[in-house]
Amino acid sequence: MCIFVDNNWATQLHIHEKVCTPHYELLSVSFRPFYLPREFGQTTIILTYIPGPKYEEAVDHISESYNNGLSRSVDQPIFILRDFNNCELSSHLPTLQQYIDCPTRLSRTLDKCYGNIPNAFKAVPRPPLGKSDHSVIHLLPRYKAKIKQEKPTVKEVALWSDACKERLRDCFDYTDWDKGVISVLRVGGTYLDGGSGRPPPEKFERNANELTESITSYITFCENNVAPKKTVKIYPNNKVWVSREMKRCLCEKRAAFAQGNMTVFKEKRRELRDYQKS
Repeated sequence: MCIFVDNNWATQLHIHEKVCTPHYELLSVSFRPFYLPREFGQTTIILTYIPGPKYEEAVDHISESYNNGLSRSVDQPIFILRDFNNCELSSHLPTLQQYIDCPTRLSRTLDKCYGNIPNAFKAVPRPPLGKSDHSVIHLLPRYKAKIKQEKPTVKEVALWSDACKERLRDCFDYTDWDKGVISVLRVGGTYLDGGSGRPPPEKFERNANELTESITSYITFCENNVAPKKTVKIYPNNKVWVSREMKRCLCEKRAAFAQGNMTVFKEKRRELRDYQKS
């Protein structure tokens, strides 16, 4: 069992698993194609051939290989394909979608493709290669990148600096907490942190909530006063873990590649990997 890869599509690949038994064969390979929607870091293809009869054992191993792929990259597309014969994955991996809805050998669908991306492909049958009795299935991409599925959102973010933090600290230092926020503690002559008697439970809970809301609102008010705001546009395919430094490094890596400066390109690629590991 083998897989052919067009060098114009991807050159970086890694074989994670190779299994060959009398009852099933399995090959798991991950790729980093030259073009991949930004929300995905890589993609994994699991090839399998299951002649039988130990279908349950084969499905268990396929499920394990699939879960191992998710543990390497939880948001990556994973596709399981090739000749399944009478084997079904739906009982072990019910969240996967089977894309091939046309016959692959005479009137039967023996060659299947499962994936964790809904409506990723449209299957189109083609004539068999040579003397093969299995049709070639052309999988046409249907998936639209998140940046095309959703509109970007606009929000305000605070621009924090050391000077802003000092002003916020001074604001808290000059706050009269006893006459201001902490006055919420008083319930009919009794304080929640001590004093004579004890308020009813419902008043205790109500005033604790009021205290939390009052302090939070005051802190937010102080932050809005000391920190300037900036309007930013957030695209749906943005990664929350991608920092400003990572974006800068990525832009410098692309610029070095466009200029043909491979020394700087490799340096920035190593720097980007260090950011991803940290």
